[in-house]
Amino acid sequence: MSIRAKLLLPIMAVVVAVLVTSHFIAFAALKDNLVVERFRSEQRALDLVALAIVPDVLGGDLGKIHETLNEVRQRHTWWKSVTLTGRSGNRLYPLQAEPPLADLAGLTSEIASPSGTVGRLAIAFDMNALVETALVVLWRLEGVMTAILVLGGIIVVALQNRWFVAPLLRLSEASRLLSEGRYDAPLPPPSSDEVGGLIRSFDSMREAVGLRERALRDGERRLQAVIDNSAEAVLSLSAAGQILSLNAAAEHMFRASAKSMIGWGIQTLIPATAFSIVPIQAVSGIELEAMREDGERFPVWLTASEARLDDETILVATVVDLTERKRTEQQLKDSEGRFRDLAVSASDWFWETDEDNRLTFVSDRIGEILGVKPSGVLGFTYFDFGLSDYDPAQAQAHAEDLDAHRPFRDLTFAVGPEGAKDGKVIRISGMPFFNEDGAFIGYRGVGADITREAEAERRARLAQQQLADAIESINDGIALFDSEDRLVLCNQEYRRVFWQLGDMLVPGTRFESIIRDERTQTLFDPGEMGLDEWTNQRLQRHTQASGEPFLIRMTDGRWISSREYRTNDGGVVGVRADITEMKLREQALETLKHRYQLILDSAGDGIVELSGDGQVGFANRVAADLLQIEPAEMIGRHFAQLVQASADDAAVITGACTNGVAERVNNAEFRRNADAMAIPVEFLAAPIIENDVANGGVLVFRDISLRKHYEQVLADQHSELERLVAVRTTALSQEIKNRTAIETALRGSRQHLKGITRWRWPLPARHF
Repeated sequence: MSIRAKLLLPIMAVVVAVLVTSHFIAFAALKDNLVVERFRSEQRALDLVALAIVPDVLGGDLGKIHETLNEVRQRHTWWKSVTLTGRSGNRLYPLQAEPPLADLAGLTSEIASPSGTVGRLAIAFDMNALVETALVVLWRLEGVMTAILVLGGIIVVALQNRWFVAPLLRLSEASRLLSEGRYDAPLPPPSSDEVGGLIRSFDSMREAVGLRERALRDGERRLQAVIDNSAEAVLSLSAAGQILSLNAAAEHMFRASAKSMIGWGIQTLIPATAFSIVPIQAVSGIELEAMREDGERFPVWLTASEARLDDETILVATVVDLTERKRTEQQLKDSEGRFRDLAVSASDWFWETDEDNRLTFVSDRIGEILGVKPSGVLGFTYFDFGLSDYDPAQAQAHAEDLDAHRPFRDLTFAVGPEGAKDGKVIRISGMPFFNEDGAFIGYRGVGADITREAEAERRARLAQQQLADAIESINDGIALFDSEDRLVLCNQEYRRVFWQLGDMLVPGTRFESIIRDERTQTLFDPGEMGLDEWTNQRLQRHTQASGEPFLIRMTDGRWISSREYRTNDGGVVGVRADITEMKLREQALETLKHRYQLILDSAGDGIVELSGDGQVGFANRVAADLLQIEPAEMIGRHFAQLVQASADDAAVITGACTNGVAERVNNAEFRRNADAMAIPVEFLAAPIIENDVANGGVLVFRDISLRKHYEQVLADQHSELERLVAVRTTALSQEIKNRTAIETALRGSRQHLKGITRWRWPLPARHF
């Protein structure tokens, strides 16, 4: 895992925690309060309507009641039904019973008068539609909060990258350049924090490394100066045997100038079969006959070793003139006894010291190893060669052995700069020897050049340490088993994951012993399997080592991801990763997904998510029921394959998905392909915006068949009411005409009676 990911994880955890708390606690409480307040508001409105129609109910004015309630329903369009019943329960409004509507909330208000309750007014309304706008605001608020938190996280990550990650990356690049020998790589400006301290420490280390490299180069130059001033002839040869360079001793030995000898074949100077094969080979040491420029022949001792120079293999030949040595050959035979104790040794050279531990004799091999004449080291002690500087504690112990005249064996130290081109690592062993009187007169011993062995051992230790460091730096648990299925090593993460088995995770423990241990049996959860079956299956997977990942459940609730690979030598590498947190996050996401699915399925409208090209990515249960197809069968299909819409409606849906234009259509028709049935609908097509670009859309639609039926019923009732009013008006007009005629007749009769009375009064007396 990169450092950026490690820095980002805590920030994302805080953001997710805040969002989850806001969504499931704060916003849920706001939604509940919104619903309660809406109920109270609708109840107050219903009570006002009930109070307004009290006089009409008491007066029995049915027309006025219908007029008032119709006006109320026009204003309160979300009231899906309004029912008025009289004191005895008879229906006053509407005159015909309305079909029942599902998923609606209901409220009731008593119509009261001083004499008691005279009726009951009830309504049914769609609470989801009422609070939908407010919920959209809440959701947008939640989205704004999410954006703010995410932006804050991005800013924090950017600052971390600027203050920590970027300087560390530049420091890493400077380290790479330093490994290539470049010391001028720019470093980030050091700050006052820990990163700045690290940069300053790296700068100090770089200066120290530069000083060390310069010291090594100075040592190399000094060693070259020693070779140039050596008494032995040293020549560098190409693979074809041509002389590339030589020192002054070679000029003196062969009595020719370097300028004339460069380019000669070595066969010109040493006409022996040792260099008759091209390319010439290294020579560990051989006595040959050489020839000077003037033709004089003389015996020499030749050693030639390979060296690498700029990707080219050359040979470095050391030639020792044996003329003087031949003269003293008889003397050497007299000293044969000195080497009798060393005859069984196959080491590289012999040596001898006096009572003061100073070299009095060394064999010729030391000249090849150290690049100097053997006579050049006489009179020196091994302490002068670098024994004191290599390991002071070892040097002190060796000095005590010498003072006590004890034999020593396999004393190892470096001659010259360790790791340098001409540096050597030698190993010496010695036995004290005494004269006939028993007096100590020095040491005799053998020495060997173990530079290659020491370098190989150093590289092996370095490789092993690098492997161990690499394994320890891996976040996953790593364990290595050999071909006999015995544990070789495991890192700290592996021990942390299986900390209960700490005393068993030691080299040499068989994998089967670990699995069948009693503690292991209680550590793993076999699930529905039996314990023996689970154990056998686990051993089989370990034997196969196919590299396929598999999950292991622990009894403490943890989840471990395991992979095992077969090595070339028949061993097994096991990789274990604790993925408990990831599993918990997956379960939480699955729970949240299921919860959102339930919420969307409980919505009263069909909801469909569409991609930019119109493919269905999600559909809730209501949409599936309306279209007569299962939600899973809708996923991945084009919406036009499920529903046939008019060209205008299809353009609205396409515009939302591709152009980001939201639009509501209140009167549309979808013809579902499942049964070719036409469904009257109203729908809202809204775009999904990502990075200011429309990336699909959401289609929310509902079946308005009941609403259209209800509107038709209302229209029919309104027509019937108008007809009844017209009939009643005609009857009233006729009654008014009749009453007017009667009143006119009565007025005429009254006038007639008055006229009769005026002319007939007083009556004649005879009538009395």
